[in-house]
Amino acid sequence: MSRFIPLHPCPLCDKTDGRCRETETGLILCMTLTTVGDRLLGWRCIKLSRDGHWGVWIPDDGQYDPQAEAERQRELQIIRAVRAKAEIERRANAMPVVERDRHYRVLLDSLTLHPLDRADLTRRGLTGEQIKRAGFKSVEQWQQLDCALPHTLPGVQLDGRSLNAQPGYLCPIRNTQGQIVACQVRLREETAGRYRWLTSATKKRPNGATPHYKNGELPLAVFRPSEVDSEAIALCEGTAAKPFILSERLNRITVGAAGGQFASSPHCFKVTLDKLSKELETRRLELYPDAGCVKNPGVMEQYCRMADLVKSWGFELGVMWWGQVEKGLDPDELFWRVAS
Repeated sequence: MSRFIPLHPCPLCDKTDGRCRETETGLILCMTLTTVGDRLLGWRCIKLSRDGHWGVWIPDDGQYDPQAEAERQRELQIIRAVRAKAEIERRANAMPVVERDRHYRVLLDSLTLHPLDRADLTRRGLTGEQIKRAGFKSVEQWQQLDCALPHTLPGVQLDGRSLNAQPGYLCPIRNTQGQIVACQVRLREETAGRYRWLTSATKKRPNGATPHYKNGELPLAVFRPSEVDSEAIALCEGTAAKPFILSERLNRITVGAAGGQFASSPHCFKVTLDKLSKELETRRLELYPDAGCVKNPGVMEQYCRMADLVKSWGFELGVMWWGQVEKGLDPDELFWRVAS
């Protein structure tokens, strides 16, 4: 197994700043690595980062063949190039938004809502009218369809008569114009990562249609309440039930991003904010962070990237804080309890 060499100072870079250390991931970092194949103290480097500043090391068993390793690296480069080309072609052929909207509406009209899924939404404080307006519908494993849909619609299998889905309920994702551009599935069974994009890409079908736009960005979700408070635009993690519920509670148009990754869809994000800010005549944004987010470096990094973007675009960003340092009530839960 590979691991960090816990030496201080590091014999490679002669530094004691913690760059070369033992961590849970079991890799070795060093800022002075130069070539694959370097050896030191019974270890050898097998991989460098793109910037050449760190490397992955494994125990040196004396059987390393530089020529075989070089050939393996060439094969990997070819594989990566082929996959990158396939991704570019797939995105270029991505179904236009107008068609996605039309076909997803046909799909949703053909589905119903499972009692367990309805109970979950009701538990979260939604009324029957709100559930209907959001368009939540249930799917089962490999959901069979009553009518054929294009296999180029993300989520549809090659036969056009079934979905690549697991049991749960579909959450339609709409843009600023109300068009359904994608869907996520909220899984019925407890599991890590309970929300999944509806996609046709699988191990057996790696080039299947995905929810990405032609520019490679994932969609953001825009939720409009029946009555709109135009003082600010709300930002919330997620693209499914959570931002919809928050929008209903606050009476504010809410923009949601999967995992809070607004900055990973910069073009879509800017177009969305420009349109909404013009419509509402406001440049104020309000971020409603999840409970416990400050203890998650990955989430905080996403929030910081987003903050830098919106400030560079001339927006004013406020962060709504109620002391949610620890895991607890998220914004959709908090404002429901306050309102009730």
